[in-house]
Amino acid sequence: MNSHLALMILAAVLGFLLGWVLFFRRLQHQAGMLQKRSQALRRRERELKTTMPGAQVVLDGADLRNADLNGAQMSGVHLKAANLSGAKLGGIDLTNADLTGAHLDGATLGSADLQGADFSQTTCADASFKNASLKFATLVRSELSGADLTGADLTEADLERVNFYGACLKGAVLQGANLKDTTLTGADLRGTDLTGVRNLEASSIQQAEVDETTKLK
Repeated sequence: MNSHLALMILAAVLGFLLGWVLFFRRLQHQAGMLQKRSQALRRRERELKTTMPGAQVVLDGADLRNADLNGAQMSGVHLKAANLSGAKLGGIDLTNADLTGAHLDGATLGSADLQGADFSQTTCADASFKNASLKFATLVRSELSGADLTGADLTEADLERVNFYGACLKGAVLQGANLKDTTLTGADLRGTDLTGVRNLEASSIQQAEVDETTKLK
């Protein structure tokens, strides 16, 4: 009886130890995978930062979450459906780039050159576009709720059906922009230049925060 009990206890202990060994091996494997992904991301960052302006680069669907691409030269790059959530894109050159359907939630694009870029159907919730240039850019059906576009230049941009709910457009320039069916509920438009905007509905502007510094004519 005692020997049988001892065997049962030994088997339980061995099973417990084996479980921990397998657990730690899984952790090591996952850590190794994360390290490989991190190394690959760092390599990709270095490659992208040295991309020659005008080079045809296709990165459709690329996983660039939290990548540091500050100041990268990526004019004309294809980033359709790419994941750039949390990426650092300050001062980046994405002129005429195609980011259709990309994810940029929480990304920072301060002072970025985004002229002529296509941001159609992108998700940019809580992203920062402070002082970025979005002249002639296309943002049709994009999600920019809570985004910070303070001082951004959206001259002649196509903003049809963009959701600016709770976004900050303080001091931004939207001269000649298309605002058809654009959601401006809770948006901060103090100091915003809306001179010559197209398709702006009175009901939309009434739901935004405006003051005497907002230019409507």
